[in-house]
Amino acid sequence: MEGYRAVFEHLPQPAFLMDAGYNVLEANYLAEELFPAENGEKCISRGQLMYWLADEIEDFFESGNATRMIEKSLDNTFCEIRHYRIRFSRFELYGKSVVAVLLSDTTERVKALSEVQRLAAIVESCEDAIISFSPRRHILTANKGAEQIYGYGRNSLLGTHVDILIPEALKAEHDRIVQNIFRGQSLHRHETLRRHRDGRLFPVSITYSPLITEQEITGISAISRDISQRKDAENALKDSFLRLNELLDETVRALSLTLEFRDVYTAGHQHNVARLASLIAENMGMDPERMKGLRIAAMLHDIGKICIPMAILAKPSQLSTAEMDIIRAHPTSGRDILQHIPFPWPVGQIIHQHHERLDGSGYPNGHAGSEILDEARILAVADVVDAMVSHRPYRPALGLGPALEEVSGRKGVLYDADIIDCLTELIRNERIVPQRDGGGIQCR
Repeated sequence: MEGYRAVFEHLPQPAFLMDAGYNVLEANYLAEELFPAENGEKCISRGQLMYWLADEIEDFFESGNATRMIEKSLDNTFCEIRHYRIRFSRFELYGKSVVAVLLSDTTERVKALSEVQRLAAIVESCEDAIISFSPRRHILTANKGAEQIYGYGRNSLLGTHVDILIPEALKAEHDRIVQNIFRGQSLHRHETLRRHRDGRLFPVSITYSPLITEQEITGISAISRDISQRKDAENALKDSFLRLNELLDETVRALSLTLEFRDVYTAGHQHNVARLASLIAENMGMDPERMKGLRIAAMLHDIGKICIPMAILAKPSQLSTAEMDIIRAHPTSGRDILQHIPFPWPVGQIIHQHHERLDGSGYPNGHAGSEILDEARILAVADVVDAMVSHRPYRPALGLGPALEEVSGRKGVLYDADIIDCLTELIRNERIVPQRDGGGIQCR
């Protein structure tokens, strides 16, 4: 009997014996810790015990059952809720009916289960499709979002090969992704296409992650978001952007033609300068976005001449000093005309500087060196070259050779040396050639 008492005392969970009168006959030390005795009670506090388990103990005594298992929570003295699985067992001892009560603390299991349930609720309520699949690519789990996005019932998905969701043309891509995930990699927000149950393809953004159990990858989770609305919005925005660009181009052409209709002697000059400047900028490696601003500035660089009287513009002889002052005001007039148009590039500033020169001898402000924008430097060279190879009221076309000789002779003084070198190379490679009629140039 002493051996049984020792076993009872050292059970790994609280245990006690009660008789039919609800008297505690024995209790091990864990039960004593859980219900500390008070007011001279023998081993544990009968009052605390009965407050907690009175109904359950009474019901078991009256049931006549040999055993019963229940679960119940307990608020201890530290205001911490603990959860227990309680086993009642009935047996005879010294001719009396006795009940043994064993308490197993299930708090951590209950917390873990609660956390699992909480996470499961989050997964289930997520609008994204969340699935997991095995190394053999059979779908293990699928949430409600997967049903809604892919159109399959959950029972139809579980156990099915994940390839039913992959378009035929993208299976090789998916194979490579899966292989990388099983090597321990992850892939975030991968944009691709998936197949709906009805056969249509739709765009998704997918995050893949390895599922790891005991340091071994046992599957893959794939969180898919249907991005059809976003793609539609992007395409609509792209179409709108293209239409705005077309509108901008038409507006720039209309402004450019305004001057050409007025000054027939320089018709086509701004367009020619724009092509030449763009060719130079492209071969110098300028950013395409900056090139857009340069092209627009070149198309409008002489717009300020609309303020100059035709008698001066078309004068076939040398201009007076006063007339030259009027001519030299056209970069400022051009800037002022365009200043309220919200270009995303410094178009007005480029136009204002296209007659400035590196040594400060240009106009209207005498800017020099780094004060002059790169775009304005390119525009300056293109403007001079096209002007020299074209007919003017006061002289015939001078030709491409003399034009190149003029700007090359002032390389590094008036004009940027790198720009002149690029121009020379383009002419040598016949990317810039004279027009057949002897006036103007062609850009290839």
